[in-house]
Amino acid sequence: MENKDTIIKTLEIDNEMVFDDDETNNVSSVSEVKYVKGGTVLTACPPDYEGVLEIPEGVEILGSSCFRFCSKLRKIVLPSTLNIVSREAFRDMTGIQEFVVSPYNQIYSTSQDGRILFGDSQKILLKAASDIESYCVPDTVETIGGYAFQNCRNLKNIVLPDGLNSILVSAFAKCSSLTSIAVPNSVEKMAARVFDCCTSLVEAKLSDSINKLSLGVFSDCTSLERVNIPAMSKTIADEVFAGCVSLKSLYIPELVKKIDESAFVGCENLEEITVDDDNKKYSASDNVLYDKHQTKLIRCPSNYENFIVPELVSSIAKNAFNSCKNLKRVYLPPYLMKIGEYTFFNCEALESIDIPDYVVVIKRGAFENCSKLEYINISAESSLRKIEDYAFYGCISLKKIFLPETLGEVCSYGENGGGTFGECESLEEIDLPARISYLNEAMFLNCKKLKTVIIPYNVQFLDSDLFFGCDSLEKVVLRNPKTEIEEGTFGPNVKIVVDEKTTYNKIYFEL
Repeated sequence: MENKDTIIKTLEIDNEMVFDDDETNNVSSVSEVKYVKGGTVLTACPPDYEGVLEIPEGVEILGSSCFRFCSKLRKIVLPSTLNIVSREAFRDMTGIQEFVVSPYNQIYSTSQDGRILFGDSQKILLKAASDIESYCVPDTVETIGGYAFQNCRNLKNIVLPDGLNSILVSAFAKCSSLTSIAVPNSVEKMAARVFDCCTSLVEAKLSDSINKLSLGVFSDCTSLERVNIPAMSKTIADEVFAGCVSLKSLYIPELVKKIDESAFVGCENLEEITVDDDNKKYSASDNVLYDKHQTKLIRCPSNYENFIVPELVSSIAKNAFNSCKNLKRVYLPPYLMKIGEYTFFNCEALESIDIPDYVVVIKRGAFENCSKLEYINISAESSLRKIEDYAFYGCISLKKIFLPETLGEVCSYGENGGGTFGECESLEEIDLPARISYLNEAMFLNCKKLKTVIIPYNVQFLDSDLFFGCDSLEKVVLRNPKTEIEEGTFGPNVKIVVDEKTTYNKIYFEL
């Protein structure tokens, strides 16, 4: 296994083995069951394989994702020689109904009806039949394996034993009929996306022994109303409650010391956030989540129509107002310096906003999809230096914006940048400040009413996708005659005017 030329790279994680097989990255291209290493490793089963797969004697390892997307495979027969099943062997598998294990295999076994596959003397539950409706996990089980019940869309009831220690990645993901879950206090570890897309899950009672809510544990649990954050939890990770549109209240216990700024993305009905008085990192006031000293606003609940950010706040976290769909007006404090990524994303009722003079950057997607936003007021004294990608993308009602002379960047370099004013359908004219030197692709995507654009002197190149969908564009003023224009950037009716004037006035852009 240590040979540098070996195909299989092995890493021990959670008492299981994970394999990265360079030959099977594209599983969909596999036309037959594939074995490597002299027939000892099964690396891929084709997604359209039907019926029964009898794995031959001599196979020792089921490789990572070897049954991924297999929807027609109904029965798997495992040989006596099998000694390793990788953690992701059954990832994204649907349709399996039965397992058979050789009676001579010393590691793996099944339930009496063959509907459940176990490992390590039934200490690990590896995989359940896809059509299972209810199950009481045996007391011997200490670990629910990764993807064990994933895609069990008929599963309505599951009882977990008191001796259970850990639940691994995506163990119950996409169990769309599961309505409630009780995780016993013996469980100390719950990995990423355990209940991802459990769309019928209403209530979750978690073990108080869990010290971390991992990535996306309840992401897209659209029916989730009641859940406790465990008393021993210190971390609430990225996207833990992302898309939990039915969640209305949360209590942050004493020991929590890290809350990811994307933890509550899409919680558009979250109205109440409270924090234990003894928590040393966080506090809450009027159901708004702050750091302990209330200098950073972390999350505002969704029921505010008008909100005044306290003057002591100098920083607003990423996603702080994300999906606050009732918010019409927000008043920002004078000494605010940054508007974070996706801060007001999808605030579809927001009508106008004043940008404080000390703000130096408006981050990626800050006002994306604010469909009623008409006015963004930036003063002549503004210190604004940078507006990042997609900052105003989808602001279809945007009528007026002033860009100050301090502004030097309106999008980022790189393949993933662009779209700063994309889908701003109501803008007719835009004059970019003199300091700007780079315009990324799709920056004005589908600005359908845009008629006139003035390009700064320092811009050396115009990408062909820069004005894609700008069907009303009539006039482009180039401050620099040497600006290179890629073929196809402008239609045949666009008038290009070379104007080398270097005097820039303070111009408002409006309908």
